[in-house]
Amino acid sequence: MTEKGPLESSIPCVSKAFDREKINLLDRLRQWPEYEQGRNERSPEIDLWMAEVSKRADRGAPLRVLFVHGQLPGETGSGVYMQQIVRESIRQGLDRLKMFKDTLHVDAGRSRHLAVSVGKFVDWKGFKELTVAIGHLRKRGYDIMAIIVGEGDPDSRLELETFIAAKGLVDYVLLPGKVDRAVLPGIYRAGDLYVLPSHVEPYGLVLMEALACGTPAVAGNAGGPPSYVPQALRDEGHVVLVDPIKLTPSGQALPGDRQVYACNLADGMEAILKKKIDPEDRIRIADAMKSLSWSRLVESLVKIYDRLLKKKLSYAQILKAGPG
Repeated sequence: MTEKGPLESSIPCVSKAFDREKINLLDRLRQWPEYEQGRNERSPEIDLWMAEVSKRADRGAPLRVLFVHGQLPGETGSGVYMQQIVRESIRQGLDRLKMFKDTLHVDAGRSRHLAVSVGKFVDWKGFKELTVAIGHLRKRGYDIMAIIVGEGDPDSRLELETFIAAKGLVDYVLLPGKVDRAVLPGIYRAGDLYVLPSHVEPYGLVLMEALACGTPAVAGNAGGPPSYVPQALRDEGHVVLVDPIKLTPSGQALPGDRQVYACNLADGMEAILKKKIDPEDRIRIADAMKSLSWSRLVESLVKIYDRLLKKKLSYAQILKAGPG
């Protein structure tokens, strides 16, 4: 029988029966591959890992990444690269997890998909139709919940809470309250999609903000949104503008059209969920909205002001010069 060398003797049972009490992960990496188990010997461990990864993915848990690197973080080009990637990964992860745990005090991990909406609790904002849409999607097999950020007077909140309860969706349509505007970008980014369910919106700033954060969206094809949502985002399916709810001459929603509108919202949301938006899509969405950024808006306004001022000055000079 061949005699074992001193190094092999110091790591018992590694090649055939891995003993977790006798060698840690770092030691395994140091001795790899000579003293590591083969795939067949590690199949139970691999199967367990794959099952856990699948389980986490099914419940929408955050991705966990192990970075293995031979350079010190922050030292040399590759070390700086790794450091920045880790920092940004953590920041983006915190955007989704910390926001809902610390700021909104709700469990956003109870469903795989998350729809976000922001606004005041008034009927024309369409939050009742959004609630019904969530119910439709859950019946279609989608594990989805919605968070409606905002507030209203006590009676409006009670009315919306009562409606949500009557639909049996208390666990899936949450009203965490009003938040500081500074945290809204993190909320927008946390959603798998943003929904603007308003019956009509003169402008719909929250939709523009959500898109600028790279979040795909659904809204009614009425009022402000059709005027500023880039056609490219609609063509690519990153924004779905659904048939709006029918209104009376006085601007009230037709009672018989509420269910139709809720189904339209659900269909639009389903289209985005089926599309499976990836990080590159989110970058494209945000890039498409750059022309509507606050800085670009101010630049445009300044040009308008300058043009009007020059026109006014020219007119004043003509008047001053008098006839002839």
